[in-house]
Amino acid sequence: MTEHHSPDDKTLPLTEPLSGPPVSAHENTTEKHRLKFTYRLSRSFTMGRLWERFYGTRHKQLCVLFLLFVFLCGLGWWIHSALSNALKDIHAKQLQALLHADVLALQIWVDERKNNVAIWAEDETVQTSTDSLVRSVIYNGDAAASNLPLQSAWQELNDTLKKFVERHNGAGYTVSDRTGLILASSKLSNLGKRLSPKGVAHLAEVFTAGQPLIAGPDMPGTWLHGGAADTLQKPLIGFSHLINNHRGEPVAVLTMSYFGDATFTDILRISRMGDSGETYAFNASGLMLSESRFNDELRAIGLLENTAESRSMLTIQLRDPGGDLTKGYQPNTEAIQQPFTHLVATALASDLTASSQGILMEPYNDYRGVPVIGAWGWLPEYQWGIAIEVDAEEAFWPLNYLRTLFAILFLVLLIFVITTLKSSSTVVQLRKEVGKAKRVGQYTLKDKLGAGGMGDVYLAEHALLKRPTAVKMLRADTLNSSSIQRFEREVVLTSQLSHPNTIAIYDYGHTENGEFYYAMEYIDGITLDKLQQLEKTISPARCIFLLKQICGSLREAHDRGLIHRDLKPLNIMVCQRGGEFGVVKVLDFGLVKDTADRDAEQTSMAELSGTPLYMAPERILSPGKADGRVDIYALGIIAYKLLTGRNLFEPNEDEELFELIINGVVPRPSDHADNIPEAFDDLIYRCMQKKPEDRPVNIRTLIHELNKIECEDTWGNEQAAAWWEKFTNSQK
Repeated sequence: MTEHHSPDDKTLPLTEPLSGPPVSAHENTTEKHRLKFTYRLSRSFTMGRLWERFYGTRHKQLCVLFLLFVFLCGLGWWIHSALSNALKDIHAKQLQALLHADVLALQIWVDERKNNVAIWAEDETVQTSTDSLVRSVIYNGDAAASNLPLQSAWQELNDTLKKFVERHNGAGYTVSDRTGLILASSKLSNLGKRLSPKGVAHLAEVFTAGQPLIAGPDMPGTWLHGGAADTLQKPLIGFSHLINNHRGEPVAVLTMSYFGDATFTDILRISRMGDSGETYAFNASGLMLSESRFNDELRAIGLLENTAESRSMLTIQLRDPGGDLTKGYQPNTEAIQQPFTHLVATALASDLTASSQGILMEPYNDYRGVPVIGAWGWLPEYQWGIAIEVDAEEAFWPLNYLRTLFAILFLVLLIFVITTLKSSSTVVQLRKEVGKAKRVGQYTLKDKLGAGGMGDVYLAEHALLKRPTAVKMLRADTLNSSSIQRFEREVVLTSQLSHPNTIAIYDYGHTENGEFYYAMEYIDGITLDKLQQLEKTISPARCIFLLKQICGSLREAHDRGLIHRDLKPLNIMVCQRGGEFGVVKVLDFGLVKDTADRDAEQTSMAELSGTPLYMAPERILSPGKADGRVDIYALGIIAYKLLTGRNLFEPNEDEELFELIINGVVPRPSDHADNIPEAFDDLIYRCMQKKPEDRPVNIRTLIHELNKIECEDTWGNEQAAAWWEKFTNSQK
C-alpha cells in the first residue's frame, strides 16, 4: 500500500503525495532496501579506508581538499549567477507589466479630462458668451476688460462653467483670449488679469495645435503675469481646448484645472512592486511631478521641510546624494551639484520627442540614496517621465539565503574532513546502527513501495504473525517538531476509524535511531486512478457500487468530526478481501481535519494543502471554514472522471485552475457520457456545485440518494469477481 501520482495530479507543497507505482502483488518495485544497501557498503569499507585508498598521503589529501574547495566556490558562483539572472528576468517582466499598466491608467485619466474640456468648450452657451466678451474687449479696450462682471455674456459664461466646478470638487477653470487676457475664472480675483509669458506661450500652442493640450503640473500663480508660485496651495494640472465662435473661428481657450497631488498621484500608485516599490512622474528638468510615498521619511532626512504642509511634488529634485540618507549618510555637495539618479539621467538622455522606455536591473541609488532597481517610460505628448522603482534589497533577498547556505556548506565540509581524518570510529558505529535499522519494532522491512514529501513506505513482515504489512517511515531529512506532530496526528486520527472501507492502522512507534514509523494494512490492489486508465470510463452501476463504499468510510469519519480533505483517485484503492471483490479502501488521512479541535496547529498549517483539481472553492476562499461538504465536492469530481474519462477542468497552469475552480462553469456528466440515469447525473452535478449549500447536506444524505438510483445495468460482487479474475490474468 502506498500513495502515488499521475502526471496531471498536482499537489500543493505541504502535502506532496508519495510517488511510486500502484501497490499490488504484481506491481511492487524491485528496488533493494536502502538500509540493506548501506549496511553492505559499510561492511566492505570504512570511510577512513576509502580515504587512504584513493588519496594516500596527507599532501595529496590537502590537494583534494583544495580542489573540493575550488569546486564548491565555482559551484557557488554559478548558482549565485544563475539565481541572480533568473531574479532579474522575473523582476524585469514585473516592472515592464507595471509600467505598461501605469502608463495605460494615466492615458485613460488624461483622455477622460481632454474629452471633458472639449465638451465644455463646445457648449453653445460657452461659445456664444465667450465670443461676445472677446468682441467687447476688442471694440471697447481696457474699459470692457475692467468691467467684465457687468456684462450679461460674462454672467451666462460664469453660470455655465460653475456647473463644472460643482461636478468636480476642487477643480477650477479659466477662459483667456489670444492676448492672454482672462475673460472668466473660477477665481474672481483673476478677472481682467493677463497670463504670464509662460501662459501666453501655452495659449499659442493650443491655437496652433487645434486640439486639447496639457499644462503642468504647476503651482498656482506661476501662470499669471507678475504672479509667483503659491507653495501653500495645491499643484494644478490644466487641460486646455479652443473655444470657437458660431463661424468656427477660434477666439479663446478654456482651461480646466485639477489638483495634481490627489488623483494624478493616486493613479501612479494603482500598482507597485513589493513592499518598498514606488511609482512617480518627473519632467525634463528632473523634478518630481507627483507626491512621493516617502514624504515622512523625506522630512526626517531633511529633503523636505519638517512641516505637515511640505510637499515632494514640484519640490524634490531627483538627484543621487551618493549614499543612503535613510541610514545617516551626509553628502559632501549641495543638492544642485549632485547628478541625476541613474534612471532619470538615462531617461533624459533619450529622444524626448519620441516614446521610449528602459529597464535598469543593476542596482543604483534613488533620490534617497537607497539602492534600487527600476523601469522608466517617457511620454513625449506630455513631456512626462514615469518611473517605477523597488529596493534592491527586497528584490534580491533570496541571494542572501544562498550565500548563507554556502557558508554553512563550507563549515560542514571543514567539520566533515577534520572528523574523517581524525577517526573512522563514528562510521563503524553507524554501520552497527544501520544493521539494526533493518528491523523496525516487530517488523522486518523488505521492498520499498514508494516515497513522498514526508516519508517512505516499505513492504514489511511482522516477526511473529508473518503477515504482509505496509510500514510508513518519516525520513530523517524531514524531522522537525512540525513534521513529527503532523505524522503523529495522522496516525492518531486515522487509528480512530474502524470502517472496513478505511485503511487500518496496526502499530506506531520509533526506532532506536529516532525514526518515526507506523504500520498499516497492506493493500493488494489498484487505485481508482489506475482503474480509470485501464477502463477509460466505467458504467454508472459500477460507479455507484464504488461510491457507496467510499461514502461508508467517510460517514464514520464525518460522524467523528473528521474531514479527509484530500480525496482523489490516487488515495482510493480497489482490492479483494475475504472473498469479496471490488472492495474499496480509503487511504492517506494525512490532511484529515478534526472539526472539534479548531486550534490545532497542524490543522491550520495544512488548511491550503491538497490536490487543487479536487479542492472545493471554499477551501481556496475560506480554508478555515471548510466542513464535510468539501469531501462531497471531491467525490463529485471523482465520479465525474470515472463516468466520463475526463478531468473536470484542463488548465495550462495552477493559477488558471484556481480561477476555474472558483468561477468556471461546471458541466454535467451527461454532457460527455451516455446512458447516465437522470437522477445520478443530477446528483453528481449537485455534488460539484461551487456553493456548499447547493450540494447534498451530508454524507448520509448522499448515501440515501445513491440507494434510490436505478440503472439499466447491474454491478455487484459477482461482476467484480469476474473483472478481478480477468485483470489478474492479464498481469501474469
